[in-house]
Amino acid sequence: MKRIIKKILLWGSGIFLLLVVVLFVHIWMVTGNKKQDQRKRQLARIDILQPVDSLQVSTLRNCISAQEGVRTTLYTANENALIYEFDPTNQSSDKVLEKASSETGLALKKFMISKEQSMEGCPVMDKSSFSYRLGKFFENVIN
Repeated sequence: MKRIIKKILLWGSGIFLLLVVVLFVHIWMVTGNKKQDQRKRQLARIDILQPVDSLQVSTLRNCISAQEGVRTTLYTANENALIYEFDPTNQSSDKVLEKASSETGLALKKFMISKEQSMEGCPVMDKSSFSYRLGKFFENVIN
């Protein structure tokens, strides 16, 4: 009986050790020896303060997309906002807003998050999800 328990513990320990080694090798392979992408990208949001039709949205998107450093644009109809990605070394969100406002004649406003919103983290993350709770746990352990 002792021999069987000893065998089970030996095999279990061996498998556990092997899995830990595989995990460390996997983490090293995923995070190490890769050249980091040095490009900087930033997202910005412009709230449209008036009702717009599809032609005005298209004109606004074209105006913003044509500016240097702006890469992609996305219009969200339910929030009446335009989100765009830009390179902060070539462009600023204030310049984009100013040019878009003057060229389109639309009432536009730069979206700024409040201090409370910045403390909450990613607004897309479901706060009841396992990933969020695990991340919060490690954040509390580290801090």
